[in-house]
Amino acid sequence: MSRSGSLFHGAALAIVIGGLCSTACYEAKPLHLTVQTAATSLDCVGTVDRVFFDASYVRMSNVLGPNVFYTPRVGPPRLTTSARNVNLGWGIGVWLTGPAPQTGSCGFALEGLSPDPGCGGATCPYSPQRGADVDQALRDMTRRLAAAFE
Repeated sequence: MSRSGSLFHGAALAIVIGGLCSTACYEAKPLHLTVQTAATSLDCVGTVDRVFFDASYVRMSNVLGPNVFYTPRVGPPRLTTSARNVNLGWGIGVWLTGPAPQTGSCGFALEGLSPDPGCGGATCPYSPQRGADVDQALRDMTRRLAAAFE
């Protein structure tokens, strides 16, 4: 193959890859959203649990990092929280940045997370996860959480 033929092939491959990324790639920077409530008499953690449960998420206990972690429920609702529930391999980590006793408000930071590759232990480290479905779920749960405290 001539050098110019090889160059043409490389340019065509770059165009194809560029076209794929415009539809299948996503932002690598973590999407980190926060909620800060006004003064409330609601229990911060109890309200988060209720909001996620009502949205068909289950609380997982085998995730290192966030205070609480929820993954979309793929089976019938469970009344208990367990690491044995089947999950989709991603979820939403919630860090509690409140309550603030002086103001009576609750604060939360939310981020989409997925297990690190090769994790097979009882407790796994999770890393930021991006993608249209995860980003949409994260934005939706942030809105739901803010609405629960209004």
